[in-house]
Amino acid sequence: FSGTFDGNGHTISNLGIIGDDFFFKLIEGTKEKPAVVKNVGWVNSTIDSRWGNIGLIRKSDGYVILDHVYNSVDYTASQGLVSCFVLTQYGHLTISNSYNAGKISYDFYDKEQTGIFVADARGVVSLKNVYNVAGSAALVGYAHDTLRIVNGYTIGDGIIKPLYTRNEEYGSYAVIRWDNFFYPDTISSYYAGDPLEEFADGTIATRLHYANDDGEIWGQNVGVDPLPIFSGKVVGYTGSSVNISKLTVVSFDGDTTSYPEYYIEGETRPFKYVPAQRDGYVFSGWFYNTDGAG
Repeated sequence: FSGTFDGNGHTISNLGIIGDDFFFKLIEGTKEKPAVVKNVGWVNSTIDSRWGNIGLIRKSDGYVILDHVYNSVDYTASQGLVSCFVLTQYGHLTISNSYNAGKISYDFYDKEQTGIFVADARGVVSLKNVYNVAGSAALVGYAHDTLRIVNGYTIGDGIIKPLYTRNEEYGSYAVIRWDNFFYPDTISSYYAGDPLEEFADGTIATRLHYANDDGEIWGQNVGVDPLPIFSGKVVGYTGSSVNISKLTVVSFDGDTTSYPEYYIEGETRPFKYVPAQRDGYVFSGWFYNTDGAG
């Protein structure tokens, strides 16, 4: 497949995939015309890898974008590569505004072959606004080249490593970067995470929503939503570790640029905004205050 697959918010259900089979066998695109799968979810299906590799997409090659896609199908894995989304990736893959709510049951020990979003990443993978609430694997199984995540969390049962399982091959290490990525501190074999209560009380949702320009999709109705979701609004935050303040931008009269309205106190916020063009002037940067200092 090399075009645009737009599900228009619908779901695909009642699939029976057993063994070495997939929904997409190959998705490939170019830099000028990337392949796109968007606005679709996979639900109410049976996926079992008892005889081989298993996943929704067997191979992603070139420039591929998955946006607003989700999976809630449970996987049974007994051998081979396993992923709830992409099995093997080459080139450039971007997955954004997407999540997994399907469990993975293992009959084997080698979890390097399993990843929630990508099992075997051999190119550049960018994850933005993603989360996992069920699968016990890392978001990416084996990262060979470059992996970056901006805004996300994972909280599935039995997770050993939250972001990736392995990033080394013959002494060469993949480039791994993460920003605003969260996981519970119950994952004792990894770096210190965050208390489970902060996923429930709105703390993590607040950090995801306000920390940078990409977080507006995040929200949580505390007391109703047990975890952050893509609702766009944080309601009823009951934590105490995050304080939000109003951000005021002073520009010239007539500036039509849409600026962020809030920031998290005590934390650096990326601010790459450039005001609308003003005749006869060249924009050279921002001051920290209205006195023209900093």
